[in-house]
Amino acid sequence: METVKLEISKKIYNKVIWLLKQFKPEELRIVNEEETNFEIQKSYLQEQLKSIDNQTAKFISTAELGDFLDKTIERYGNSNT
Repeated sequence: METVKLEISKKIYNKVIWLLKQFKPEELRIVNEEETNFEIQKSYLQEQLKSIDNQTAKFISTAELGDFLDKTIERYGNSNT
């Protein structure tokens, strides 16, 4: 299947959804963007969990994280000023 993303005004939304629902499920499936984002995040987290289970994940200490953040802030500065 191919995926098409549409931005539809609220004025015609119900009509477009009605039209799309006239197709058979094997011809067309309405994909909710939130559902898609959830699936992407779920897949990412499953891969991260797998790397932890396989003991291939790389961890850093809170001190290392602090150093990294300090360097990043130093490099890019405070964008609020």
